[in-house]
Amino acid sequence: MMLDLNDIYYFVQVVEHKSITAAAHALEVPKSSLSRRILALEAALDARLIQRTSRRFVVTDVGEAFYKHAVAMLVEAEAAESVVRQRTAEPSGTIRMTCSVAFAQLALAELIPKFMAEYPRVRIVQHATNRSSTFWWSAFRLLCSAEEDPSAGGFRS
Repeated sequence: MMLDLNDIYYFVQVVEHKSITAAAHALEVPKSSLSRRILALEAALDARLIQRTSRRFVVTDVGEAFYKHAVAMLVEAEAAESVVRQRTAEPSGTIRMTCSVAFAQLALAELIPKFMAEYPRVRIVQHATNRSSTFWWSAFRLLCSAEEDPSAGGFRS
């Protein structure tokens, strides 16, 4: 049976706060709930990790040994979570785009290298052509075009 990582976290907090009451206060959980989680952990391990009475709180020898490994486990769990969050937060994949040759030369020539430097896990497949864009639309997900807009005295995209 796999141990509950939350129970391990609670145990570490209890040891670091040197009491169930102080840990419960810091974690903002009821003392009774925290005490039950520690008892469940001890039952799962079939070992007494903490000797507790109304006046004393002592981490047992086996509790000390478990604590050292528990801290390392929590550090590794946080590192594993961090790796996943960084990977999922960073854009990745392929962008397939088509545009006119002029648009590629004038507008995208400087933008694409900057974009690639900022998002190295994104691959851009660019097709520059002066042929009609309706033919290419089915093969690409991004179509960039510019039209002459006499009212604005230039082009609009």
